Amino acid sequence: MDISQTDLLQDFSLVTKSFEQLGQRLSEVAEQVRTAGTLPSESLIEEIAASRRNFTDLRARAKIGRAHV
Repeated sequence: MDISQTDLLQDFSLVTKSFEQLGQRLSEVAEQVRTAGTLPSESLIEEIAASRRNFTDLRARAKIGRAHV
C-alpha cells in the first residue's frame, strides 16, 4: 500500500476538523445532561464511534507509511 504524506496530512486535517466539531457537540450535550438530564442521542454515540474508527485507521496508515520511509 502506497501512502503519501500529502494524503495523510489531508486525512489528518479532516479527522482534526471532525474532532473539533464533535467536541463542540459533546460540550452542548454535556450541558443538556447537566441541566435537563437528557441523555446523548444514539446518533451522537454512533458519531463518536465513527470518529474513533477514522482516527484508528489514520493512525494505522501513518504507521505503515512510516515503516516504508
